[in-house]
Formats: sequence, structure tokens, C-alpha cells
Amino acid sequence: MRVAVLPGKLPPGMHLFPPVTVPRLGAAPGRLDLGHPRHAAVAFADLTAVAVCTVPLEGAETAVILLFAAGQRRPFLVHAPKVRAADFGLAGAAHRPDNLRALIVRLAALAPHLAVDSDTLDFLRGRMLRPRGDRLGDLADAIGLILVSGDELEEVDLGASAEASPPAASPAAASPAAAPVEGPQVWVGRETGVLAVLAPGAVVLARLPEGELAAGAERLRAGADPADVLGKNAFRIPNAAFVRVRHVRSAQAIEIEYRVRDGGSRKAAVPYGGDEAGGDELFAALQSHLASR
Repeated sequence: MRVAVLPGKLPPGMHLFPPVTVPRLGAAPGRLDLGHPRHAAVAFADLTAVAVCTVPLEGAETAVILLFAAGQRRPFLVHAPKVRAADFGLAGAAHRPDNLRALIVRLAALAPHLAVDSDTLDFLRGRMLRPRGDRLGDLADAIGLILVSGDELEEVDLGASAEASPPAASPAAASPAAAPVEGPQVWVGRETGVLAVLAPGAVVLARLPEGELAAGAERLRAGADPADVLGKNAFRIPNAAFVRVRHVRSAQAIEIEYRVRDGGSRKAAVPYGGDEAGGDELFAALQSHLASR
């Protein structure tokens, strides 16, 4: 399966392609079901581009999907929790990172001319979603301008393992084999030596020597037990104990507030040094991880 890739450096937008928010993203034979009175259905074959990122919504980072279609100037915007996961053969919530990746792969299999932006391609390859803040309109404009320019785009191969079958017409027809394999997300603070493992049920933090950082991250991504890799260096915070997560830019750190047994709360700081993009990445991943608990 191949997809076209939009340039990494997108031109500044001019608000020519404001997104249309749709109530849902579902699937029916040969088409998307958007649940919008004026845009009820879009054929899979008409999809031209897809982008995913996070935006702040009610105090938390929320994954959103931008969909561009032939004959539609304005892209469609859907919040990832509004995706009908079962329609696409996905088990569990669609906004979970692995399920969101699987959704994009399914769309790419059904839309022969689909393009993605470079950040979405990085997400498909395992990186975390990029936060867009209040710049979502700029992203929509940049992609729209490139699509109408007719410029030839680079193509990349997603690999045979990414091939997907058309989505089922009903949840009962979904194949269990299509469900993604759940695994931990691993964030590496290369300037600080800090590892953050977003595993089912908890977040595990540790600091490793520079010489052990890359190997430790690889073992964790492969599914190794954090206790085996990190040993006494590990600090585990159960998801149920989380109170809130804050991005403290002045301290170049992500602050995690969590409850303790005596009923009070404590804070753990995860420094990311001068890696601003890495800090944004970790903050968005924690927000998404905790939203799906």
C-alpha cells in the first residue's frame, strides 16, 4: 500500500479552507458516514488527504481528524472519540493511538489517491500526535493549497503489513483479527535521560544513563516488563491516581499531579530539557493516554 506525502514545511494558511465539523465518522459499503445533513456520505474513492493531530478541548488535548475529499473545498473535522470504531473493524475506542493508526491505514487502503502530511506519517510510524493548539485552521489551509496546486507529491510505501480489508457494513461483521495489538508508548527525553512508558493501567517514569537509553527504549517498545528494564530506577503512577497533567514551559517539564494513600496529592516533574517538540509530544500523549483509561 502506498500513500502520497505532503511536504514537511507547509506554507502559511490564509483561512481559505475552514473545516466543517461533522457529528461522527462511520462507514457503510463504499462510503463514509459523517452524520451531517449536507454531507451525509462521502465515497472512499473521493478521499484525497487525511491529517491527525491534537487540539485543546475543555482543558484536555483531544485527537482530531481532518478529511479532504474531491469536490469539497472545505475539509471535514471529526473528533476521534466520535469515530464509530466497530464500523472499521476496530476493537476499543478509536482515539487510542494504535486504533487511530489502524483507522488511517484502512482509509489508505480504500482511497487510492490518499495523501497525508509529514506529521501524520510520523504518527503512523510510531511517534506521538503533534499538538496544534489554535493553529488547526492553518494546517487545513496549507493542505488545501497544496492539493489544489496539482504539484506532484512524494509517495511512500506503508508496507504489506499495513494492508487492510474494507470496513464491515455492521459491527457484527467486524473481524476480531483486525484489532490492533495494544502495547506501551515509550517517550525518550534524549537531553535528560528520562524515559516515560505509557503502559496499560499506569505511567512509569525512569532516568537512565545515556549509554542505556536507546537499548532500554527498544526493549520497552518490544513489550518488555518495565520492571525488568528499569529496575529500581522506575517510578510507577497508576492511571487511577492521576489528578491532572500540566505543561510547565517555564521549567521545560511536564508536571504530573497524583493522589497518595493519605488522601493528599504529590507532583512528579518530567523534564524534557530544550526539546520543545518532545515536550509537546509527551504532554499530548499523556492527555490522550489518560482520556482512554
